[in-house]
This record gives sequence, structure tokens and C-alpha cells, in this order.
Amino acid sequence: MTSSTQRPCLKVLRPHDALLIDSDQIRLSPLLVTWMPARSSLYIRDVALTVIAVARGTVECVAREGRFLLARGEWLVLPANAPLSLRADRGTLASVLLLDHSLVSTVESAALMHYGRGRLRLGSFRMLRQAMLAWAADDAGPSAEARRRMLIDAIVDVSLPRDQINRCPGRTNKRKREIYARLTRARLHIEGHPSEVPRIPDLAQLCSYSPWYFTKAFTEVFGTSPQSYCRRHRLSHARRLLKVSALSVSDVAAASGFENPSAFARAFHQHFGETASEVRRSLGVTR
Repeated sequence: MTSSTQRPCLKVLRPHDALLIDSDQIRLSPLLVTWMPARSSLYIRDVALTVIAVARGTVECVAREGRFLLARGEWLVLPANAPLSLRADRGTLASVLLLDHSLVSTVESAALMHYGRGRLRLGSFRMLRQAMLAWAADDAGPSAEARRRMLIDAIVDVSLPRDQINRCPGRTNKRKREIYARLTRARLHIEGHPSEVPRIPDLAQLCSYSPWYFTKAFTEVFGTSPQSYCRRHRLSHARRLLKVSALSVSDVAAASGFENPSAFARAFHQHFGETASEVRRSLGVTR
């Protein structure tokens, strides 16, 4: 049975549900579409591609690339992975697509899909949702291939940052996409490990580039140096922790890679124009 004749599977989780999906299920159905409501959990093993899009609330994702907290309007695309776990918080609605190699490899536009994390463009979530429902609503028939292509095109629309790819060095689009995919490994590592301060040689090694070329390409593509990008992300992570966690300000600093609370306080105020304590007081909380 080929992927074009297999029926996709739509799984709708209920609040507090926990579901395990592995490669055996994916082989039976080349695509699994899952709706994640509040406080549900999903555990995934040995799939070719995972696409997560959050309509509202937050989803915590723990993967080989690190730990990610996806907020409303964010997407995350991950490649073939070690075990991956997802947990939806209260008030969450998210969609998760799990694809196997047979589906990805048979669609030409799938080569444009990129791993990474970003913000959903206006209308992208609706387009993705409509494509998911169209693919999962009917069994194989004359329109099965068209529905499959529509779904892949929707994923490409979500995950293809054309402006950043155009800024990549390289003479051909293929070369630009290869460089972007490598740089994304480093960016995902930074975003997935906000409590760490990675060394440039280590990030460059993830991309198989020299430290000099990696720094040059990263700055050109993302508009900021790797050091500045890491610092900004750690501070944003700290601000989020201040709002959603019960950690003290000093513990938030440590969890965001700042060993010195005074250095954290200066960096936070310089970046956001207010102190960490002021953020806490604005929520009516003192810790």
C-alpha cells in the first residue's frame, strides 16, 4: 500500500488526555493530524517530520534540540527526532502534524520545508487548518493527490521564511536553502537552551562551518550577531518566567544563563526599559 492510497488519521485529544504515537502508527497512515486541547499531552517517537502550530495558549515541547515554550501564533517544525513530548497548558488549542518519509519524499514542494521556529503569518493557521481537515476528511480518491499537495503547500507557507533565505549567501536558491537549514540548527540550539551561554565554536560546529564564516552568515541572515541573538532570547525567556513562574528574580536570572544577579538586572533594564521587579509588580505579585 503506497502513501497515495493510505487513509490519513485524524486524532482529537480531549482535555487531560495523553497519547503515544510511534513509527508503527505512522507507517499505517502516512499522516497523523492531532488537535491538542487544554492540558493534554502527546509523546512522539521515530517520525520523519513534526509540525506544531499554536492557535491559542501555550505548548511546551521537549526535543533533542532543546526545550521550547510555544505561545499563541507560533510554529515549530522539527526533523526526524529522538523522543519528543508535547504538553498543552490551560486554555490551549494547537494542531500537530506527523508525517512519514513516504509522504514527504513524494511531494516536490516538500523540499522547501524548513526546520525551525517562527511566528505564523496572518491567515497561515487558517490555511493550515483547512488543508489538514481536507486531507483527513476523505479516503483515497481522484482528489487525494491534490489534497496532499495542498497540505504540504500549507506547511511550506508556514515554515518558509523567504526574506531570510534570500539574505543567505549563495548563487542558487538550493544553496541558499542549504545554508539557511544549517544556520537554523544553531538558532534552534540557542532557543532550546535559554539557560546556557553557548560558545561560538560550538554553534559553528553544529552548522559544519568555521567560527568566522558562521558568525558572518548568521549576522547577515538574522540581522544580529549570534551573541546578541542569544542574549536577547535569554532576556525574553527571563521576562516570560517572571510572568508565568513562581521563581524569585535571582532564580529567574540563573535560569536564563546569568550567574550574576546584578549583571542580569542591568541587562534586563537596558533591554526592556524596566526592572524585573517592576514586571512582577505590574502583575500584582511580589517575590
